[in-house]
Amino acid sequence: MNKNILALLIIGICCCSSIYAQDESNSSKPPWRTGGEYLPVRPLIPNPVIKMTITDENGQQLPKEITEDVPLTVMANSDIFFDEPVEKSITRNFTFHDPQWLEKPSSFWFVNDWKKNKATPASTSYDVAPNQMVIIPTTPAEKAAISCFTSRKMCYIREDGQKVTCFANSSDMRGFKVKDITPPTCGLEISVVDGETGKCWPIENPPNHYPLPKTADMCFSGELFNSPSEIRVIEGFELGSNMIVKADDGGINLKKTDVIKVKVIGDDNYKIDPDKLKYGVCNGAGGEPSPASAENADEIDFTKFLIPENPYLYLDASDMAGNRQILFIPINIVE
Repeated sequence: MNKNILALLIIGICCCSSIYAQDESNSSKPPWRTGGEYLPVRPLIPNPVIKMTITDENGQQLPKEITEDVPLTVMANSDIFFDEPVEKSITRNFTFHDPQWLEKPSSFWFVNDWKKNKATPASTSYDVAPNQMVIIPTTPAEKAAISCFTSRKMCYIREDGQKVTCFANSSDMRGFKVKDITPPTCGLEISVVDGETGKCWPIENPPNHYPLPKTADMCFSGELFNSPSEIRVIEGFELGSNMIVKADDGGINLKKTDVIKVKVIGDDNYKIDPDKLKYGVCNGAGGEPSPASAENADEIDFTKFLIPENPYLYLDASDMAGNRQILFIPINIVE
């Protein structure tokens, strides 16, 4: 009997302790704080927020599509750049008196690629106004944006007469699409069955060049291109649909009985169109390729087609924006 009474007492004490703990946890006083002032739900000294609208340099709405590598001057329209604070421009609901700027505004501009979750800081060497920036988007994007964040140190007098120092903030973001104008930079990896190998590919140089046309350096490596231990670079190619390699720079020697394997290497700064990718052997260089071998064959057997009088390996690549690259590599048929 006594044991039962003792057990009931223990259970009662545990229940009371649990209820007390719940009451403590549900109270307005956090259990990790004892006495004194507690952190407020909102800041006691709120920072003023001022409206901003990003436009072009003429105050017009930004276009829905801009072009990669093309400079664009944008402007942040906000009262935070005025010589004196404008009380009516403050968007927070609180009363203040005698506002004064203490410093000049400080702005941070970013070019944002939403798909890649990437923000690239924008800076310029151009002489522009404090509320302007020259942006140069270097990467095509379906969903991009320009954003501006500006802060400015200020002070004001509260209703109770206290002088407050804080930072006013102003920001905006405008979305657009970045159009691709750069042709692909694809090349070929060539392997002679039971023989030599080589690679040939272009590199845009200088990068992000504007105005068009863009230029490139051609790189060669491997025994087929007489560069077995190093990468040889030839400058001065126009990146586009007429990239013709000279025989002295990158011609390859093949036999009438050779079988070669060809692999496309390189890439595009945005996205290759797989339906328009073609390669093989053609007759002559320049303009539209005139195929002599089967297109996009895993192996090119020179005994299976009529070798043209002026044979070239060709690569025809386009990106999703329609920019086209055609590369011609001369073939010297040897006995």
